[in-house]
Amino acid sequence: MLLSEMIETVNGLVDDVADNTDIILWLNEGKNEMAVEAEARFPSLTLSDIGKSFAFDDRFHMGPVYYAASKYKEQDSSLDEAVNFYNQFDLLKKNFALKADIAPQFREGSNVQHFTAALGQTDFIITKESYSPRYGDVKVYINGVPTYDFTSMDNTITLPSLTTGDMVSCIWEEHADMVDPPYNWWGW
Repeated sequence: MLLSEMIETVNGLVDDVADNTDIILWLNEGKNEMAVEAEARFPSLTLSDIGKSFAFDDRFHMGPVYYAASKYKEQDSSLDEAVNFYNQFDLLKKNFALKADIAPQFREGSNVQHFTAALGQTDFIITKESYSPRYGDVKVYINGVPTYDFTSMDNTITLPSLTTGDMVSCIWEEHADMVDPPYNWWGW
């Protein structure tokens, strides 16, 4: 659903014509709540993005729409309707966290680290505590596309030449025996 369609849908749900700036603010707030629930981060939309869409599957775009409708009705003092829209949003948000396939460049969490390549940069050092190079299960993505053309030594990922501004995403599995007591690797 394009931003223009989301705005139109919000206006239809609230049976009024709300200010586009307010609607876009609320759509972005709803998108942010969904992102937190799914351990992700997505770019926000602005009025100049009227022909664009959120960077996640269309089937979840009604979430921010319900959120925006809830905020409008809250502002309008129609609290029962606001609660109804928010409950619909909350249900979709939970479903999003369970079922959405988040592209690597939008994932967040303790097992993800993102880098933006600088001119001539080929080495990227993973600094998060949950990463253990001894397992060697790191997956590397360049601009969301998986690459297998890298080497890994300790916490350093080395890639062939990149273009300045390329987004490098490193994602790994966390191993409970490395982060949660009792530390089995100590022999306890």
